[in-house]
Amino acid sequence: MSDTEISGRDWFVEGKALTYAIAYIQSLPKERQEWSDMQDMIRILRAKVSPETLALMAYDVEIHAGRRVNLRVEETSREVIQFDFIFDQNHIKLHEMRDHHCGHQSGYVSLKPDSTPAATA
Repeated sequence: MSDTEISGRDWFVEGKALTYAIAYIQSLPKERQEWSDMQDMIRILRAKVSPETLALMAYDVEIHAGRRVNLRVEETSREVIQFDFIFDQNHIKLHEMRDHHCGHQSGYVSLKPDSTPAATA
C-alpha cells in the first residue's frame, strides 16, 4: 500500500472503515465471527487513534448502523484501563448530548469486555 495521502483525512476514513467492519463482524452469529481478525482491527484502531477520536468514530458508526460496537480488548494493563476510561467518558457524553438534543431519556449502554451490556446512567 502507498503512503500517499488522498483526502487529507485518510487516517480518519480508514479508522471509520475499520469501525464499520468491526460492527459488521459483531453483528454476525458468534460461529461466523472472524474473532482474531476483529481483535487485530480493534488493536490497530486503539494504537493509531486517541480514545477521544475513537469514541467519536464509534458513536458515528453506532448512529448510522443502528447498533453498538464493542471496541474493547482482552488485555487489562494500566494503559488499556486508562484508554477505556477516557473512551467511555467521551462516548457517554456524545450519547447524552444526542439524547438531550433529541429529547430522549439517557439510556446509554456500555459493552463490557465480556460483551455483557451494563447500564451506566
